[in-house]
Amino acid sequence: MPRRRNTGYAISLFAFQDIITSVSGVLIMVVLLLAVELTQRTLGAADKATRAGVRETAAQMESEKRRLAAESVELEAAVQQAEGLIRRATDAPSGLIDEKIRSEQAAAEAVRSELGELGSAAEELGRAENELRKGEARAESSDRERRAVEKRIAEVQAAIEKRKNDRRVRYAAPRGITPERAWVCEVSEAGLAIGLMEGEDELHRIPVSIASLDIAWAGTMESLLSWIRARKPPAEYILFLIRPSGSPFSKLLTKRTGQLPFQLGMELIGEEEAIERRPKGALP
Repeated sequence: MPRRRNTGYAISLFAFQDIITSVSGVLIMVVLLLAVELTQRTLGAADKATRAGVRETAAQMESEKRRLAAESVELEAAVQQAEGLIRRATDAPSGLIDEKIRSEQAAAEAVRSELGELGSAAEELGRAENELRKGEARAESSDRERRAVEKRIAEVQAAIEKRKNDRRVRYAAPRGITPERAWVCEVSEAGLAIGLMEGEDELHRIPVSIASLDIAWAGTMESLLSWIRARKPPAEYILFLIRPSGSPFSKLLTKRTGQLPFQLGMELIGEEEAIERRPKGALP
């Protein structure tokens, strides 16, 4: 395979050799001229001053000779170094050069691939950051909605309580019946709850075992009558406040109206309606 010539060097080996030859010729001419001059001065003048000048000139020539010799050695070393570089460049097998090129190209490709992966990772990080911001926004929105719902629930509960209070009713005994003989009885699926219409004493409760059976309510009625007969003074008036869940009891009251030992009143109320008894001695 022919060697490739590198034309990038400005100075060739032959140029260096020409320079060295020229320098050597100049040195020879200088030495000859100085020798002639020295001979003429030796022959023409014999005083000490002339001899001293000749010695000084000879010393300067010797110093210049050593300097030029040193430069010649340096130039020769430079020439040899240049020849070595040229030889290594031209003698290197093309396979090694191609392998080096491929290695550098592979390294560059690896760097480009890593840069691409870093770019992809940066994009993925950006998308994750955007999703996180969206999640935080959704969480904040959900928190606002939750607070709004809780506020609405509190408002509804307050409205329910207000409605209950607004529907709270106080009942009074009919004219001619003393408060000690007037009673109020709440009827619901739990049974009966009876107490004086005026007063804050604890209600007497008569449970019903099965609210959906008439026979169970009949037993509850007998329990009520037994409890009333034992009261002193006896009841003259009982107001039955019947909730929807206690409606079976109203049928018994209607059937036995003329058989009861007291006057009765009957009123249907809501399932959640509050009942408030009048404090004892309070004005109507």
